[in-house]
Amino acid sequence: MVYKLDSCRTIDKNIMKLSRKLLKKDMKENGGVYGQVLVLESQTGNIKAWVALEDELHDGNLTDAPLYKHQLCTDPQKAFFATMSLVDSNTSWNDSVDTKCGTDTIDGLLIRDHNWHRGGFGKITYLEGFKQHSNIALVRALEKANSDLRHRWWELSDNPREMDALSVAAQYNVTALNGKKLVIPSVDTDSIISETPDETAQSDIKLIHMLKEYLKATLQDGGIGSRFITKEVDMSGEFIVHRNCRPTLYDDNLKDVEKYYSDEGLQTYNQVIFTGYFPSDNPRYTICVTMDKEAMPTSGRQICNTVNKLAEYLNKH
Repeated sequence: MVYKLDSCRTIDKNIMKLSRKLLKKDMKENGGVYGQVLVLESQTGNIKAWVALEDELHDGNLTDAPLYKHQLCTDPQKAFFATMSLVDSNTSWNDSVDTKCGTDTIDGLLIRDHNWHRGGFGKITYLEGFKQHSNIALVRALEKANSDLRHRWWELSDNPREMDALSVAAQYNVTALNGKKLVIPSVDTDSIISETPDETAQSDIKLIHMLKEYLKATLQDGGIGSRFITKEVDMSGEFIVHRNCRPTLYDDNLKDVEKYYSDEGLQTYNQVIFTGYFPSDNPRYTICVTMDKEAMPTSGRQICNTVNKLAEYLNKH
């Protein structure tokens, strides 16, 4: 699906120009082959900017690209579903989880944390584990409310889905608005849906409250994203890095994934995504930045210039 902004009357040319400039810089410096930047007004669902760039010939020449549904890793869903499991099992952020030495076997799955070679995190609280993106803490949380743990973890870890920056940002925006307002953004300004629910279930209120705590802690409270994020803006969100993404094949997307085929078979790629909102307690903007690249290394640092400079500009204007 290719989106066009012809019917979007809320685009800000200055924000578009800045988004394109920042994304181009980060992609050039880090070998990006495709990327998107979306800026959304949190309260209204108005799109202020949505740009995409690609290196179609893989020669370092970046050009404007179509806004299309793209295969994005499902890693951003891990914390959301794991937090739902904590809510369903009446587990708090302060309850402890043993991540051992960074390596554990759970339901026959070998799970490793990113710092396993440095000895892991040991026994920590669930919030500490989540904000450091501990796979073991996430799986232990999912285990509390999921009988088919192996399938669920595969579904969230290695099963990219056809999504785009707008659909990802819309999910985070639910948390940004505390569940008190439902906003479904659209490139067609007249099709934006904004509703205020008559009431919200207590379990949903608790889930959103816990997600807000997590998304703030991972960027500000010594979390894994705090080393990349600007200190000038009160932001909540997360950097997600997925290495060796393997495109998912469907009957109707074979042509779209042909570019991943070579003489060696189906090739993998690396992906880094940031989604967040600010200010944390009364959000004005929700942004999503994505970048695909082929070569290692892949890190949140590679798009943090776009995230930070864009957030600082929006925060001042």
